[in-house]
This record gives sequence, C-alpha cells and structure tokens, in this order.
Amino acid sequence: MIERIKSLGAQSFVIGIRTVWFIYGVYDIQQHPERFLAQHDVFFAVGVVWIAVLWYTIAYAAPLIAFLLKGGPHPLPLSLELICGGSLFLFLSQDWAGGMAFYNFPVFIVGFLSVGRTPFWTAPLTVAALPLLSGAVWGHAYAVIADRMIDLAVVFAIGFSFCKLLLTLRRIRDMMSVIQLQNQTLELNAKQIERLTIAEERNRLSRELHDTVGHTFTAVIAGMDAVRCLIDVSPTEAKNNLAELRRFASKGLDDVRSQIHQLAPEELKQPLGLTLRQISGQFAEHTSVNIRFDAQGREVPLSEPVRVTLIRLLQEAMTNAVRHGRASEVGVALHFLEGEVVLKVEDNGVGAKKLVKGFGINSMTERLASVNGTLSIESSPRRGTVIEGKIAI
Repeated sequence: MIERIKSLGAQSFVIGIRTVWFIYGVYDIQQHPERFLAQHDVFFAVGVVWIAVLWYTIAYAAPLIAFLLKGGPHPLPLSLELICGGSLFLFLSQDWAGGMAFYNFPVFIVGFLSVGRTPFWTAPLTVAALPLLSGAVWGHAYAVIADRMIDLAVVFAIGFSFCKLLLTLRRIRDMMSVIQLQNQTLELNAKQIERLTIAEERNRLSRELHDTVGHTFTAVIAGMDAVRCLIDVSPTEAKNNLAELRRFASKGLDDVRSQIHQLAPEELKQPLGLTLRQISGQFAEHTSVNIRFDAQGREVPLSEPVRVTLIRLLQEAMTNAVRHGRASEVGVALHFLEGEVVLKVEDNGVGAKKLVKGFGINSMTERLASVNGTLSIESSPRRGTVIEGKIAI
C-alpha cells in the first residue's frame, strides 16, 4: 500500500528542486545548443533549441502535476518521469556530458518514486538500459557508459533512500501520536485507580472506626444498664463492673485513637515531613522510645499513594523496632533527593543474623513496589536494623 507523504513537506521539496533543475536546464540548452546539434545552420539550430525547451518543459511539468494530484509516490508520476525524462535524455545524450548532466535528476526522482517492488525494474531501466541504449544510438564508448552507470546507481539509491526516510518519519510520527494517546489513556486510568485506591482505603478505615466505636459504646451502655440494676442490690459487684467497664472503655479509646492516627495523614494537607514528625512524636510518647527525626532537602508535592506508603512504612518500621528489636532509640531520616524521596529508619535493637520476612515486611515491599519504589533492609546481631525505602518521583 502506497503511503502519502504530503504532510512531511515532500511536495515542497520536490517542487523546489525540480524547478531549480528546470530553470538551470533551459538556460544551459539555450547557452550551449552545440552540445546536441551537428548542423551549423542558425535557423535549424534555433528551431531545435525551442523544441528541446518545450520537451524539457513537458518533462518538468507532467510528472510534477501527476505527483501533486496523487499526493506522493504513485505509478502515474513514475511512468511519466520515465517516458518524458527518459526520451529527453536519449535526445540530449548525443552530447554525452550534457545528457548526463540532465539525466541525474530524473534518476533521483525515479528512485524517489519507486516504492514496493518497482525498484526491481525501474533501477535496471534507468541505471543500465537507457544509458546503454544511448550508447548504441549515438555511438558512445561502453567503457565510459559503464563508469557513469555506477554514479547513476548511487543517485538512484539516494532518491530511493530519501523516500524511505520520509515514509519512516511518517510512521514514527504516527507511532508517536498513538503512544501519546496511549499515555494519556494510561494517565487517566492511573488517576482513576488512584482515586479508587484512596476511596477504598478511606472506606476501610471508616468501617474499622465505625465498628470500633459502635462495639465499644454498645458494650459500655449495656454494662452501665447492668450496673444501675446492681448498685442498690450489690454495691461491691457494681463497683467491680464499673472498673471493668472503665478498662474496656480505655481500650476502646486507644483503638479509636489508633484508627484516627491512620486516617489523619491522608486527610490533612500538610507537608509530609511535618506529618512524619508528628507520627514519630506520638509513637515516642506512647512507647517511651527516644526517636530522632531528621528531614533534608526541599520537599516537593507527592501523590497521595506515595504519602500513604511512606507513612505506613514509618509506622511499620517503628513498630517492628520496638516489638521485635526491643529498641530504645530509633532514628528517622526523610531525604528529598534529585528524582527520588528516601525514608530511612534505623534502630539500636537486638537485630538479627538472618532476617525473617513476615507479613509486615512483605506488605511494605508490595506497597513500595506499587508506587515505583524499593525496600532494603540491613540487620546484624546487637547492631540493630536499618530499613530504607526509596521512591522515584
């Protein structure tokens, strides 16, 4: 299937170079009629010159008009180029040098218009058959013709390669358009997935918070009803029940606070460094662990999935440091580097010679992978554990 190359400016190029070739050729014919005239009669010479100019004009205009009408490589302009240009070459090549000077451009155009399987017959015809026919008609030496055939083959190859280049550029441009459209679709899908993920996470936390509050208050209300009935009958048992209710309510309050701490970082539009610092401070307050927080680099806006991932990474790393590592000190470092954000959590816990990856570490790895991040863990006995998460931004 023949492809159109109009949009790449090939028509303007062909028109421009063909016009220059035509003007220069007509000028050369008028200035040097002796190249193809054996007679010296002035009137005869003038007549032949004008015939040559008319012939040259047809060889210039006919293939060009067909090329413009078809919008690119097509059998019609190719056929007209061979007929008009080839026949004029045979006429002009009675003077070999002048004929060859004319013939280079038609060979280039034939190569340019040859698409598909046409080069298998257009190349031998233009590069070999017409020059040999000219030699037979005008008696040129075949050694000279053979030497020029090599040059014509190069000119044909240049024209053919130029056409291939334009068609390749066209395909690349079309592919770029498709890729751009696909990228836009992927970005739209990514945003939709991001919104769905955030909504799912919020709904999950909302359900957990609702269940925690509902369960706690239901139990407390039921217990208070029982205490009200017992307070006159058995004050001691009522007091014991009230103490038990207080412990249960305190535990429910702690559960509610835990859920709020998980939900708050997504809802607040504050800088990530401040959010992580607050989480570290709250964790230190509840566990009596000394936590050092350090933030470096200029903070840049991050997507909500990235923020949530870093928050969960910090929470899981600090929890592991206390629960498994029995650490008394934890260092937290947030670094904004060129093209990435790094969160490093280092503790002074017991460490491990061979770290067993449980649910928490696997969950951190999966979370980081979902936002184009990586997780690395280093641990050794009595030297603590270092957890580092990197996310490209």
